[in-house]
Amino acid sequence: MVSEDFETEQPRWAFWLYGTGLVAVILVVASLLSPWVRNEWKLSLGRENTPNTQLGFDRAVALPATAVRGKSIRVSFVITNGEGKQVAYRYVVSSGSSTKLEPLASATKSIVDGASWAVDINVVPKCATSACRIQVSVPQQHESIDFAFTYPIKTNHKTNQKK
Repeated sequence: MVSEDFETEQPRWAFWLYGTGLVAVILVVASLLSPWVRNEWKLSLGRENTPNTQLGFDRAVALPATAVRGKSIRVSFVITNGEGKQVAYRYVVSSGSSTKLEPLASATKSIVDGASWAVDINVVPKCATSACRIQVSVPQQHESIDFAFTYPIKTNHKTNQKK
């Protein structure tokens, strides 16, 4: 029998560690030089708030399902500024029976960042049919909310009495 003396070579850990470290450094430097990657890092680490405006009914449960034609309806809503700066908000309250709405009321007010504007207004809807819709919008922010109601249909009950 011939015995061969095999020497096993030890892994070169230093080579692997230096190589992995070099690749990591190259990737980090390349990512910091790329504007897209820098922006992603900034978004991930900074978590900046997205500017927004919130519009909502204050007492949604109090909105009517039916109304009397020619009588006013109370509409309460809140505009909240989350834009990160002071903004002059203009709201418009409109009504109608179709896609074309007629303005009923509007107002403008400057609101500082983080503050809200509570509006409580009475409007008389202008609707041609028994189905009606009231819309509150903040046009410059492309925000709108609405609700629908109906006018009761009047029925004439004539009884025929025989004499």
